[in-house]
Amino acid sequence: MIRAFVSILLLFSISLCAQVIPRNGSNLIHSQIMFEYPAVKDASGYEIQISKWDSTKQVTIPCLRQADKTTATLVPWLDFGYEYRWTYQAFDKNGKAFFTSPEYKFYLKMPVEPRLDQQRVRLIPSNCVDTLKGLIALDYTKTVFDRKGRPVYYVPISPPLLPSGFFIRDLRISQGGTITLVTKFDAVEMDLEGHIIWIAPNDGKVSGEATEFYHHDFSRLDNGNYMVLSAKHKLMQAPNDTVHANVEFGTIIEYDQDGNVVWHWDSDKYFDTRDLFAHKLPDNKYDASTHSNSIKVSPDGKYIYLGFRDVSRVIKIEKVSGRVIESYGAKMPSGEARKANGFFRFQHSMIPLKDGNLAVFNNDSIADPKVTSSVLIFTDPKNEKTPSKILWKFDCKFDSLSNGKSLKMGNVMELPNHDLLVNMGTLNRTIELSRDKKILWDAFTEQWNAKVNKWEPFSTFRCNYVSSLYPCYFTAGIMDDGSGNTKKGNSSIQVFNEGTEADSYTIQVRSAGGQKELRTASVLPGESVSVNFDKPKAEGKYQVFIISSLDSRRTRTIDMPGNMQESTLNNLPQHFTYKQEKPIELR
Repeated sequence: MIRAFVSILLLFSISLCAQVIPRNGSNLIHSQIMFEYPAVKDASGYEIQISKWDSTKQVTIPCLRQADKTTATLVPWLDFGYEYRWTYQAFDKNGKAFFTSPEYKFYLKMPVEPRLDQQRVRLIPSNCVDTLKGLIALDYTKTVFDRKGRPVYYVPISPPLLPSGFFIRDLRISQGGTITLVTKFDAVEMDLEGHIIWIAPNDGKVSGEATEFYHHDFSRLDNGNYMVLSAKHKLMQAPNDTVHANVEFGTIIEYDQDGNVVWHWDSDKYFDTRDLFAHKLPDNKYDASTHSNSIKVSPDGKYIYLGFRDVSRVIKIEKVSGRVIESYGAKMPSGEARKANGFFRFQHSMIPLKDGNLAVFNNDSIADPKVTSSVLIFTDPKNEKTPSKILWKFDCKFDSLSNGKSLKMGNVMELPNHDLLVNMGTLNRTIELSRDKKILWDAFTEQWNAKVNKWEPFSTFRCNYVSSLYPCYFTAGIMDDGSGNTKKGNSSIQVFNEGTEADSYTIQVRSAGGQKELRTASVLPGESVSVNFDKPKAEGKYQVFIISSLDSRRTRTIDMPGNMQESTLNNLPQHFTYKQEKPIELR
Protein backbone atom coordinates (compact mmCIF):
# COMPACT_ATOMS: atom_id res chain seq x y z
CA MET A 1 0.00 0.00 0.00
CA ILE A 2 1.57 3.30 -1.12
CA ARG A 3 0.10 6.54 0.19
CA ALA A 4 -0.79 9.24 -2.33
CA PHE A 5 0.29 12.33 -0.44
CA VAL A 6 3.73 13.85 -0.91
CA SER A 7 6.45 13.24 1.65
CA ILE A 8 7.37 16.34 3.62
CA LEU A 9 10.72 15.06 4.79
CA LEU A 10 12.74 16.65 2.01
CA LEU A 11 11.07 20.03 2.33
CA PHE A 12 11.30 20.80 6.00
CA SER A 13 13.39 20.37 9.08
CA ILE A 14 10.97 18.05 10.84
CA SER A 15 10.79 16.47 14.27
CA LEU A 16 9.17 13.03 14.08
CA CYS A 17 8.66 10.07 16.35
CA ALA A 18 11.45 7.74 17.43
CA GLN A 19 9.53 4.58 18.28
CA VAL A 20 9.65 1.14 16.71
CA ILE A 21 6.38 -0.83 16.66
CA PRO A 22 5.97 -3.76 17.14
CA ARG A 23 8.44 -3.57 20.00
CA ASN A 24 11.43 -5.81 19.48
CA GLY A 25 10.82 -9.28 20.92
CA SER A 26 7.11 -8.70 21.58
CA ASN A 27 4.51 -11.47 21.47
CA LEU A 28 1.41 -10.22 19.67
CA ILE A 29 -2.16 -11.48 19.91
CA HIS A 30 -3.20 -9.85 16.64
CA SER A 31 -1.99 -10.62 13.12
CA GLN A 32 -3.11 -7.32 11.58
CA ILE A 33 -0.28 -5.02 12.57
CA MET A 34 0.57 -1.33 12.32
CA PHE A 35 4.33 -1.02 11.79
CA GLU A 36 5.93 2.23 12.87
CA TYR A 37 9.55 3.33 12.59
CA PRO A 38 11.68 6.47 13.12
CA ALA A 39 11.94 8.96 10.28
CA VAL A 40 15.18 9.08 8.31
CA LYS A 41 16.49 12.49 7.19
CA ASP A 42 16.11 13.17 3.44
CA ALA A 43 13.90 10.10 2.92
CA SER A 44 11.04 10.39 0.45
CA GLY A 45 9.63 6.92 1.15
CA TYR A 46 10.05 3.70 3.09
CA GLU A 47 9.68 -0.04 2.65
CA ILE A 48 9.33 -2.70 5.32
CA GLN A 49 10.55 -6.24 4.65
CA ILE A 50 9.10 -9.06 6.73
CA SER A 51 10.37 -12.65 6.93
CA LYS A 52 9.34 -15.77 8.79
CA TRP A 53 12.04 -17.32 10.92
CA ASP A 54 12.70 -21.01 10.28
CA SER A 55 14.08 -22.20 13.62
CA THR A 56 14.99 -25.62 12.19
CA LYS A 57 17.10 -24.33 9.31
CA GLN A 58 18.07 -21.15 11.16
CA VAL A 59 17.18 -18.99 8.16
CA THR A 60 14.64 -16.29 7.36
CA ILE A 61 12.05 -16.85 4.64
CA PRO A 62 10.88 -13.57 3.01
CA CYS A 63 7.10 -13.24 3.05
CA LEU A 64 6.17 -9.58 2.52
CA ARG A 65 7.49 -6.23 1.29
CA GLN A 66 5.34 -3.12 1.68
CA ALA A 67 6.09 0.47 0.71
CA ASP A 68 4.70 3.64 2.28
CA LYS A 69 5.40 7.36 2.13
CA THR A 70 5.04 7.83 5.88
CA THR A 71 6.60 6.36 9.01
CA ALA A 72 3.72 3.96 9.67
CA THR A 73 2.15 1.28 7.50
CA LEU A 74 -0.64 -1.20 8.14
CA VAL A 75 -0.03 -4.85 7.26
CA PRO A 76 -3.49 -6.45 6.97
CA TRP A 77 -2.62 -10.04 7.89
CA LEU A 78 0.17 -12.42 8.86
CA ASP A 79 0.02 -16.10 9.88
CA PHE A 80 -0.25 -17.06 13.53
CA GLY A 81 2.25 -19.60 14.80
CA TYR A 82 5.52 -18.02 13.66
CA GLU A 83 8.42 -15.84 14.71
CA TYR A 84 8.92 -12.91 12.35
CA ARG A 85 11.94 -10.77 11.56
CA TRP A 86 11.66 -7.36 9.89
CA THR A 87 13.63 -4.34 8.77
CA TYR A 88 12.76 -1.06 7.09
CA GLN A 89 14.58 0.84 4.39
CA ALA A 90 14.56 4.53 3.49
CA PHE A 91 14.61 5.71 -0.13
CA ASP A 92 15.71 9.01 -1.63
CA LYS A 93 13.76 11.05 -4.19
CA ASN A 94 15.22 8.91 -7.00
CA GLY A 95 13.92 5.70 -5.42
CA LYS A 96 17.34 4.53 -4.27
CA ALA A 97 17.66 2.87 -0.86
CA PHE A 98 20.23 4.64 1.30
CA PHE A 99 19.37 3.38 4.80
CA THR A 100 18.53 -0.05 6.24
CA SER A 101 17.47 -0.47 9.86
CA PRO A 102 18.68 -3.15 12.26
CA GLU A 103 16.65 -6.35 12.26
CA TYR A 104 13.74 -6.54 14.69
CA LYS A 105 11.66 -9.56 15.67
CA PHE A 106 8.22 -10.36 17.07
CA TYR A 107 6.10 -13.46 17.65
CA LEU A 108 2.60 -14.49 16.63
CA LYS A 109 2.28 -17.57 18.80
CA MET A 110 -0.75 -19.85 18.56
CA PRO A 111 -2.77 -19.38 21.75
CA VAL A 112 -3.72 -22.19 24.09
CA GLU A 113 -7.17 -20.62 24.21
CA PRO A 114 -9.08 -19.93 22.05
CA ARG A 115 -7.93 -22.80 19.81
CA LEU A 116 -7.62 -21.06 16.46
CA ASP A 117 -6.95 -24.39 14.75
CA GLN A 118 -10.19 -25.88 16.11
CA GLN A 119 -12.61 -23.18 15.02
CA ARG A 120 -13.15 -21.66 11.62
CA VAL A 121 -15.17 -19.30 9.48
CA ARG A 122 -16.12 -21.34 6.40
CA LEU A 123 -16.94 -19.12 3.45
CA ILE A 124 -19.43 -19.94 0.70
CA PRO A 125 -17.32 -18.67 -2.24
CA SER A 126 -20.25 -18.30 -4.64
CA ASN A 127 -21.83 -15.82 -2.20
CA CYS A 128 -18.70 -13.77 -1.45
CA VAL A 129 -17.42 -10.64 -3.20
CA ASP A 130 -13.62 -10.66 -3.17
CA THR A 131 -13.20 -6.88 -2.76
CA LEU A 132 -15.03 -6.52 0.55
CA LYS A 133 -13.00 -4.95 3.34
CA GLY A 134 -13.28 -4.70 7.08
CA LEU A 135 -13.27 -7.19 9.94
CA ILE A 136 -16.00 -9.21 11.66
CA ALA A 137 -15.96 -9.91 15.40
CA LEU A 138 -17.82 -13.10 16.37
CA ASP A 139 -18.19 -13.05 20.12
CA TYR A 140 -18.50 -16.73 21.09
CA THR A 141 -15.37 -17.55 19.08
CA LYS A 142 -13.47 -14.87 21.09
CA THR A 143 -11.93 -13.95 17.73
CA VAL A 144 -12.00 -11.24 15.04
CA PHE A 145 -11.81 -12.45 11.43
CA ASP A 146 -11.07 -10.78 8.11
CA ARG A 147 -13.26 -11.21 5.03
CA LYS A 148 -11.25 -14.24 3.92
CA GLY A 149 -12.17 -16.01 7.16
CA ARG A 150 -8.69 -15.63 8.67
CA PRO A 151 -8.24 -14.79 12.37
CA VAL A 152 -6.65 -11.40 12.99
CA TYR A 153 -7.21 -11.03 16.75
CA TYR A 154 -8.14 -13.22 19.70
CA VAL A 155 -9.13 -12.40 23.27
CA PRO A 156 -6.40 -13.84 25.51
CA ILE A 157 -6.69 -15.59 28.84
CA SER A 158 -6.27 -12.91 31.52
CA PRO A 159 -7.03 -14.14 35.08
CA PRO A 160 -8.95 -13.40 37.21
CA LEU A 161 -11.30 -11.64 34.79
CA LEU A 162 -10.73 -14.01 31.89
CA PRO A 163 -9.61 -17.38 33.30
CA SER A 164 -9.27 -20.55 31.26
CA GLY A 165 -12.64 -21.46 29.77
CA PHE A 166 -13.92 -17.87 30.06
CA PHE A 167 -17.18 -16.83 28.38
CA ILE A 168 -17.77 -13.52 26.60
CA ARG A 169 -20.48 -11.71 24.70
CA ASP A 170 -20.66 -8.64 22.46
CA LEU A 171 -17.03 -8.54 21.34
CA ARG A 172 -16.37 -5.14 19.72
CA ILE A 173 -13.55 -2.91 18.53
CA SER A 174 -14.23 0.68 19.57
CA GLN A 175 -13.63 3.66 17.30
CA GLY A 176 -10.46 4.27 19.31
CA GLY A 177 -9.15 0.78 18.53
CA THR A 178 -9.75 -0.79 21.95
CA ILE A 179 -11.55 -4.06 22.65
CA THR A 180 -14.78 -4.18 24.65
CA LEU A 181 -16.68 -7.24 25.83
CA VAL A 182 -18.94 -8.47 28.59
CA THR A 183 -18.23 -11.65 30.55
CA LYS A 184 -20.68 -13.51 32.79
CA PHE A 185 -19.85 -10.99 35.51
CA ASP A 186 -17.93 -7.98 34.19
CA ALA A 187 -17.87 -5.36 31.46
CA VAL A 188 -14.29 -4.96 30.28
CA GLU A 189 -12.18 -2.80 27.97
CA MET A 190 -8.69 -3.83 26.92
CA ASP A 191 -6.06 -2.67 24.45
CA LEU A 192 -4.86 -4.62 21.42
CA GLU A 193 -2.15 -6.29 23.47
CA GLY A 194 -4.67 -7.70 25.95
CA HIS A 195 -4.01 -5.27 28.82
CA ILE A 196 -7.14 -4.49 30.85
CA ILE A 197 -7.66 -0.71 30.80
CA TRP A 198 -11.20 -0.32 32.17
CA ILE A 199 -13.61 -2.41 34.21
CA ALA A 200 -17.16 -1.43 35.10
CA PRO A 201 -17.56 -1.02 38.90
CA ASN A 202 -20.24 -3.73 39.30
CA ASP A 203 -21.00 -2.34 42.76
CA GLY A 204 -24.81 -2.57 42.85
CA LYS A 205 -25.41 1.20 43.10
CA VAL A 206 -28.20 0.98 40.51
CA SER A 207 -29.58 -2.50 41.22
CA GLY A 208 -29.48 -2.16 44.99
CA GLU A 209 -28.07 -5.68 45.12
CA ALA A 210 -24.57 -7.11 45.46
CA THR A 211 -23.77 -6.57 41.77
CA GLU A 212 -25.27 -4.98 38.66
CA PHE A 213 -25.72 -8.28 36.78
CA TYR A 214 -24.15 -7.08 33.52
CA HIS A 215 -25.29 -9.00 30.45
CA HIS A 216 -25.63 -9.11 26.68
CA ASP A 217 -24.55 -5.59 25.64
CA PHE A 218 -21.59 -3.30 26.43
CA SER A 219 -19.88 -0.58 24.42
CA ARG A 220 -17.75 2.54 24.64
CA LEU A 221 -19.78 5.53 23.48
CA ASP A 222 -18.68 8.33 21.16
CA ASN A 223 -18.51 10.71 24.14
CA GLY A 224 -15.94 8.49 25.89
CA ASN A 225 -18.39 7.05 28.40
CA TYR A 226 -19.49 3.42 28.65
CA MET A 227 -22.98 1.92 28.41
CA VAL A 228 -23.91 -1.54 29.63
CA LEU A 229 -27.08 -3.58 29.92
CA SER A 230 -27.70 -4.68 33.50
CA ALA A 231 -30.52 -5.95 35.73
CA LYS A 232 -32.22 -5.90 39.10
CA HIS A 233 -34.68 -8.24 40.78
CA LYS A 234 -37.94 -7.57 42.59
CA LEU A 235 -40.65 -9.72 44.14
CA MET A 236 -43.97 -8.79 42.50
CA GLN A 237 -47.55 -9.88 43.08
CA ALA A 238 -49.73 -10.77 40.12
CA PRO A 239 -52.74 -8.47 39.71
CA ASN A 240 -55.99 -9.98 41.00
CA ASP A 241 -54.09 -13.00 42.31
CA THR A 242 -52.18 -14.07 45.42
CA VAL A 243 -49.26 -15.50 43.43
CA HIS A 244 -45.88 -13.76 43.60
CA ALA A 245 -42.93 -13.96 41.23
CA ASN A 246 -39.34 -12.75 41.38
CA VAL A 247 -39.14 -10.49 38.33
CA GLU A 248 -35.90 -9.55 36.61
CA PHE A 249 -36.04 -5.95 35.35
CA GLY A 250 -33.61 -4.78 32.70
CA THR A 251 -31.60 -1.70 33.54
CA ILE A 252 -29.15 0.45 31.57
CA ILE A 253 -26.13 2.14 33.13
CA GLU A 254 -23.86 4.77 31.62
CA TYR A 255 -20.49 5.26 33.34
CA ASP A 256 -17.85 7.91 32.84
CA GLN A 257 -14.16 6.98 32.56
CA ASP A 258 -13.77 7.13 36.34
CA GLY A 259 -16.55 4.60 36.89
CA ASN A 260 -19.17 7.10 38.09
CA VAL A 261 -22.80 6.52 37.13
CA VAL A 262 -23.76 9.49 34.92
CA TRP A 263 -27.10 8.11 33.67
CA HIS A 264 -29.24 5.08 34.27
CA TRP A 265 -32.65 3.74 33.38
CA ASP A 266 -34.84 1.13 35.08
CA SER A 267 -37.57 -0.87 33.33
CA ASP A 268 -39.28 -1.43 36.70
CA LYS A 269 -40.74 2.08 36.29
CA TYR A 270 -42.03 1.26 32.82
CA PHE A 271 -43.60 -2.21 32.80
CA ASP A 272 -47.26 -2.64 33.61
CA THR A 273 -47.96 -5.61 35.90
CA ARG A 274 -50.71 -6.71 33.50
CA ASP A 275 -48.04 -7.34 30.87
CA LEU A 276 -45.59 -8.94 33.30
CA PHE A 277 -48.20 -11.46 34.45
CA ALA A 278 -49.95 -12.01 31.14
CA HIS A 279 -48.76 -15.63 30.80
CA LYS A 280 -50.00 -18.05 33.43
CA LEU A 281 -48.45 -21.51 33.44
CA PRO A 282 -50.23 -24.85 34.03
CA ASP A 283 -48.78 -25.08 37.57
CA ASN A 284 -50.54 -21.81 38.49
CA LYS A 285 -47.29 -19.86 38.35
CA TYR A 286 -46.52 -17.01 35.95
CA ASP A 287 -43.83 -16.55 33.34
CA ALA A 288 -42.96 -12.95 34.25
CA SER A 289 -39.75 -12.81 32.23
CA THR A 290 -39.09 -9.86 29.91
CA HIS A 291 -35.46 -10.72 29.10
CA SER A 292 -33.79 -7.53 27.92
CA ASN A 293 -31.12 -8.42 25.36
CA SER A 294 -29.98 -5.40 23.33
CA ILE A 295 -29.48 -1.65 23.48
CA LYS A 296 -28.73 0.74 20.63
CA VAL A 297 -28.01 4.45 20.96
CA SER A 298 -29.27 6.66 18.14
CA PRO A 299 -26.55 8.43 16.08
CA ASP A 300 -27.33 11.78 17.72
CA GLY A 301 -27.21 10.23 21.21
CA LYS A 302 -30.71 11.46 22.10
CA TYR A 303 -32.52 8.13 22.09
CA ILE A 304 -31.91 4.57 23.22
CA TYR A 305 -33.61 1.50 21.79
CA LEU A 306 -33.99 -1.32 24.32
CA GLY A 307 -35.19 -4.79 23.33
CA PHE A 308 -37.09 -7.31 25.47
CA ARG A 309 -37.06 -10.77 23.93
CA ASP A 310 -39.64 -12.63 26.01
CA VAL A 311 -42.41 -10.05 25.49
CA SER A 312 -41.44 -9.40 21.84
CA ARG A 313 -41.05 -5.67 22.43
CA VAL A 314 -38.61 -2.86 21.71
CA ILE A 315 -38.94 0.57 23.30
CA LYS A 316 -37.49 3.96 22.40
CA ILE A 317 -36.26 5.95 25.41
CA GLU A 318 -35.73 9.69 25.31
CA LYS A 319 -32.44 9.93 27.14
CA VAL A 320 -32.74 13.43 28.61
CA SER A 321 -36.08 12.67 30.29
CA GLY A 322 -35.96 8.89 30.62
CA ARG A 323 -39.47 8.69 29.10
CA VAL A 324 -40.49 5.84 26.83
CA ILE A 325 -41.70 7.79 23.81
CA GLU A 326 -42.41 4.82 21.53
CA SER A 327 -42.84 1.06 21.64
CA TYR A 328 -42.86 -1.62 18.97
CA GLY A 329 -43.91 -5.28 18.87
CA ALA A 330 -46.62 -7.47 20.37
CA LYS A 331 -49.82 -5.86 21.66
CA MET A 332 -50.37 -6.73 25.34
CA PRO A 333 -53.05 -6.04 27.99
CA SER A 334 -51.65 -2.62 28.92
CA GLY A 335 -52.00 -1.37 25.34
CA GLU A 336 -48.26 -1.57 24.70
CA ALA A 337 -46.66 -1.89 22.18
CA ARG A 338 -48.04 1.02 20.20
CA LYS A 339 -46.48 0.33 16.80
CA ALA A 340 -45.30 -2.55 14.60
CA ASN A 341 -47.83 -4.89 16.22
CA GLY A 342 -47.23 -8.45 15.08
CA PHE A 343 -44.19 -7.55 12.98
CA PHE A 344 -41.72 -9.67 14.98
CA ARG A 345 -41.42 -12.17 17.85
CA PHE A 346 -38.58 -13.10 20.24
CA GLN A 347 -36.32 -10.61 18.43
CA HIS A 348 -32.62 -9.95 18.95
CA SER A 349 -31.44 -6.41 18.22
CA MET A 350 -33.35 -3.58 16.63
CA ILE A 351 -31.45 -0.65 15.17
CA PRO A 352 -32.29 2.77 13.72
CA LEU A 353 -31.08 3.07 10.12
CA LYS A 354 -29.54 6.16 8.59
CA ASP A 355 -32.67 6.72 6.48
CA GLY A 356 -34.88 6.96 9.59
CA ASN A 357 -36.41 3.50 9.33
CA LEU A 358 -35.85 0.61 11.77
CA ALA A 359 -34.33 -2.83 11.19
CA VAL A 360 -34.74 -5.90 13.40
CA PHE A 361 -33.51 -9.49 13.47
CA ASN A 362 -36.77 -11.36 13.87
CA ASN A 363 -36.22 -14.83 15.37
CA ASP A 364 -40.00 -15.34 15.19
CA SER A 365 -41.89 -18.40 16.41
CA ILE A 366 -40.02 -20.95 18.47
CA ALA A 367 -42.79 -23.55 18.49
CA ASP A 368 -43.99 -23.54 14.88
CA PRO A 369 -41.53 -25.46 12.67
CA LYS A 370 -42.98 -23.89 9.54
CA VAL A 371 -42.11 -20.33 10.60
CA THR A 372 -38.59 -19.15 9.76
CA SER A 373 -36.53 -16.22 10.98
CA SER A 374 -36.10 -13.01 9.01
CA VAL A 375 -34.67 -9.52 8.82
CA LEU A 376 -37.25 -6.72 8.66
CA ILE A 377 -37.12 -3.03 7.82
CA PHE A 378 -40.16 -0.98 8.78
CA THR A 379 -41.17 2.65 9.09
CA ASP A 380 -41.22 4.69 12.30
CA PRO A 381 -43.78 7.43 11.69
CA LYS A 382 -43.54 10.49 13.92
CA ASN A 383 -47.30 10.86 13.85
CA GLU A 384 -48.73 8.53 16.51
CA LYS A 385 -51.87 7.93 14.43
CA THR A 386 -49.84 6.72 11.44
CA PRO A 387 -49.13 2.98 11.72
CA SER A 388 -45.72 1.45 11.00
CA LYS A 389 -45.36 -0.30 7.66
CA ILE A 390 -43.06 -3.17 6.68
CA LEU A 391 -40.91 -1.95 3.80
CA TRP A 392 -38.54 -4.87 3.34
CA LYS A 393 -38.19 -8.48 4.47
CA PHE A 394 -35.45 -11.04 3.95
CA ASP A 395 -36.21 -14.63 4.90
CA CYS A 396 -33.34 -16.58 6.50
CA LYS A 397 -34.52 -19.64 4.58
CA PHE A 398 -32.98 -18.58 1.26
CA ASP A 399 -31.16 -21.76 0.24
CA SER A 400 -30.72 -25.43 1.13
CA LEU A 401 -27.72 -24.90 3.43
CA SER A 402 -29.84 -24.18 6.51
CA ASN A 403 -33.47 -24.42 7.59
CA GLY A 404 -33.75 -20.68 8.21
CA LYS A 405 -35.00 -21.03 11.78
CA SER A 406 -32.89 -19.30 14.45
CA LEU A 407 -34.27 -20.24 17.86
CA LYS A 408 -32.23 -17.64 19.72
CA MET A 409 -29.36 -15.15 19.47
CA GLY A 410 -28.57 -13.15 16.33
CA ASN A 411 -28.33 -9.48 15.35
CA VAL A 412 -28.33 -7.04 12.46
CA MET A 413 -26.17 -3.95 11.93
CA GLU A 414 -25.92 -1.34 9.20
CA LEU A 415 -22.54 -1.08 7.49
CA PRO A 416 -21.00 2.19 6.26
CA ASN A 417 -22.14 1.39 2.69
CA HIS A 418 -25.73 0.82 3.96
CA ASP A 419 -25.55 -2.95 3.48
CA LEU A 420 -26.75 -5.06 6.41
CA LEU A 421 -24.51 -7.44 8.34
CA VAL A 422 -26.71 -10.23 9.70
CA ASN A 423 -25.73 -12.81 12.30
CA MET A 424 -28.34 -15.56 12.22
CA GLY A 425 -27.79 -16.82 15.76
CA THR A 426 -28.29 -20.57 16.13
CA LEU A 427 -28.02 -21.00 12.35
CA ASN A 428 -24.26 -20.31 12.88
CA ARG A 429 -24.32 -18.21 9.72
CA THR A 430 -23.34 -14.58 9.06
CA ILE A 431 -24.06 -12.71 5.83
CA GLU A 432 -23.62 -9.28 4.32
CA LEU A 433 -26.80 -8.34 2.53
CA SER A 434 -27.43 -5.49 0.08
CA ARG A 435 -30.70 -3.58 0.10
CA ASP A 436 -31.66 -5.32 -3.14
CA LYS A 437 -31.25 -8.63 -1.26
CA LYS A 438 -28.02 -9.75 -2.88
CA ILE A 439 -25.72 -11.77 -0.62
CA LEU A 440 -22.23 -10.28 -0.75
CA TRP A 441 -20.55 -12.30 2.02
CA ASP A 442 -21.62 -15.64 3.46
CA ALA A 443 -19.88 -17.54 6.25
CA PHE A 444 -20.61 -20.43 8.59
CA THR A 445 -18.95 -20.51 12.01
CA GLU A 446 -17.80 -24.01 12.98
CA GLN A 447 -15.72 -25.81 15.60
CA TRP A 448 -13.84 -29.09 15.42
CA ASN A 449 -15.21 -32.07 17.34
CA ALA A 450 -12.27 -34.43 17.84
CA LYS A 451 -14.51 -37.16 19.25
CA VAL A 452 -16.35 -37.62 15.96
CA ASN A 453 -13.60 -36.16 13.78
CA LYS A 454 -15.65 -33.49 12.00
CA TRP A 455 -16.55 -29.80 11.93
CA GLU A 456 -19.80 -28.90 13.70
CA PRO A 457 -21.95 -25.75 13.95
CA PHE A 458 -20.68 -23.08 16.35
CA SER A 459 -23.26 -20.37 16.92
CA THR A 460 -22.48 -16.85 18.09
CA PHE A 461 -24.67 -14.42 19.97
CA ARG A 462 -23.57 -11.29 18.14
CA CYS A 463 -21.35 -10.12 15.32
CA ASN A 464 -19.81 -6.66 15.01
CA TYR A 465 -18.04 -4.91 12.14
CA VAL A 466 -14.98 -2.65 12.21
CA SER A 467 -12.90 -1.24 9.36
CA SER A 468 -9.65 -2.56 10.92
CA LEU A 469 -7.95 -3.10 14.26
CA TYR A 470 -6.64 0.45 13.80
CA PRO A 471 -9.62 2.72 13.12
CA CYS A 472 -7.73 5.43 15.03
CA TYR A 473 -3.98 5.86 14.45
CA PHE A 474 -1.93 8.88 13.49
CA THR A 475 1.61 10.19 13.26
CA ALA A 476 2.69 13.82 13.30
CA GLY A 477 5.68 16.08 12.82
CA ILE A 478 6.76 19.67 13.46
CA MET A 479 8.04 21.65 10.47
CA ASP A 480 10.26 24.29 11.99
CA ASP A 481 11.03 27.73 10.52
CA GLY A 482 14.59 26.84 9.59
CA SER A 483 13.37 25.78 6.15
CA GLY A 484 12.16 29.21 5.16
CA ASN A 485 8.71 27.83 4.35
CA THR A 486 7.04 29.44 7.34
CA LYS A 487 7.24 32.96 8.68
CA LYS A 488 9.86 33.77 11.26
CA GLY A 489 8.57 32.83 14.66
CA ASN A 490 6.02 30.44 13.22
CA SER A 491 5.94 26.68 12.98
CA SER A 492 3.66 24.16 11.34
CA ILE A 493 2.53 20.72 12.40
CA GLN A 494 1.50 18.03 9.94
CA VAL A 495 -0.73 15.19 11.14
CA PHE A 496 -1.05 12.00 9.09
CA ASN A 497 -4.18 9.87 9.51
CA GLU A 498 -2.74 6.35 9.42
CA GLY A 499 -5.98 4.74 10.67
CA THR A 500 -8.95 3.47 8.69
CA GLU A 501 -11.59 5.96 9.85
CA ALA A 502 -11.87 9.71 9.26
CA ASP A 503 -10.54 11.66 12.24
CA SER A 504 -9.90 15.22 13.34
CA TYR A 505 -7.39 16.49 15.85
CA THR A 506 -7.01 19.00 18.66
CA ILE A 507 -3.54 20.54 18.82
CA GLN A 508 -2.37 22.15 22.04
CA VAL A 509 0.82 24.23 22.10
CA ARG A 510 2.01 24.29 25.71
CA SER A 511 4.73 26.44 27.24
CA ALA A 512 5.60 28.23 30.44
CA GLY A 513 3.58 31.18 29.13
CA GLY A 514 0.36 29.21 28.79
CA GLN A 515 -1.48 27.08 26.25
CA LYS A 516 -3.02 27.67 22.82
CA GLU A 517 -5.45 25.27 21.22
CA LEU A 518 -6.16 24.62 17.54
CA ARG A 519 -8.51 22.19 15.83
CA THR A 520 -8.22 20.56 12.43
CA ALA A 521 -10.88 19.67 9.91
CA SER A 522 -11.79 16.02 9.35
CA VAL A 523 -8.95 14.04 7.77
CA LEU A 524 -9.71 10.98 5.66
CA PRO A 525 -7.70 7.77 6.05
CA GLY A 526 -4.38 7.99 4.19
CA GLU A 527 -4.41 11.79 4.11
CA SER A 528 -2.82 14.53 6.19
CA VAL A 529 -3.50 18.04 7.43
CA SER A 530 -1.09 20.93 8.19
CA VAL A 531 -1.71 23.57 10.84
CA ASN A 532 0.39 26.71 11.36
CA PHE A 533 0.88 28.11 14.85
CA ASP A 534 2.85 30.87 16.52
CA LYS A 535 5.84 29.60 18.44
CA PRO A 536 5.66 30.57 22.13
CA LYS A 537 7.46 33.90 22.70
CA ALA A 538 9.12 32.66 25.87
CA GLU A 539 12.62 31.29 25.28
CA GLY A 540 13.30 27.64 25.86
CA LYS A 541 11.30 24.48 25.39
CA TYR A 542 7.67 24.08 24.47
CA GLN A 543 5.41 21.10 23.89
CA VAL A 544 2.91 20.22 21.18
CA PHE A 545 0.16 17.84 22.24
CA ILE A 546 -2.07 16.19 19.59
CA ILE A 547 -5.39 14.56 20.53
CA SER A 548 -7.62 12.37 18.36
CA SER A 549 -11.34 13.17 18.20
CA LEU A 550 -12.15 9.46 17.84
CA ASP A 551 -10.63 8.73 21.23
CA SER A 552 -9.18 11.51 23.38
CA ARG A 553 -6.85 8.99 25.04
CA ARG A 554 -5.03 8.59 21.71
CA THR A 555 -2.38 11.30 21.88
CA ARG A 556 1.03 12.28 20.57
CA THR A 557 3.44 14.59 22.34
CA ILE A 558 6.27 16.49 20.68
CA ASP A 559 8.86 18.21 22.88
CA MET A 560 10.53 21.14 21.11
CA PRO A 561 13.36 21.15 20.68
CA GLY A 562 13.44 17.36 20.85
CA ASN A 563 11.63 14.31 19.60
CA MET A 564 8.09 13.05 19.59
CA GLN A 565 7.22 10.75 22.43
CA GLU A 566 5.46 7.49 21.71
CA SER A 567 1.72 7.33 21.12
CA THR A 568 -0.13 6.83 24.38
CA LEU A 569 -3.36 5.21 25.42
CA ASN A 570 -3.90 6.44 28.94
CA ASN A 571 -4.79 3.52 31.18
CA LEU A 572 -7.66 4.15 33.54
CA PRO A 573 -6.79 2.01 36.55
CA GLN A 574 -9.77 0.71 38.46
CA HIS A 575 -9.53 -1.29 41.65
CA PHE A 576 -12.86 -3.04 41.80
CA THR A 577 -13.50 -6.36 43.49
CA TYR A 578 -14.53 -9.08 41.07
CA LYS A 579 -17.96 -10.05 42.39
CA GLN A 580 -19.13 -13.31 40.91
CA GLU A 581 -22.78 -13.54 41.84
CA LYS A 582 -25.25 -15.62 39.83
CA PRO A 583 -25.11 -14.31 36.26
CA ILE A 584 -28.01 -13.51 33.96
CA GLU A 585 -29.47 -16.60 32.28
CA LEU A 586 -27.85 -16.91 28.86
CA ARG A 587 -30.44 -17.09 26.08
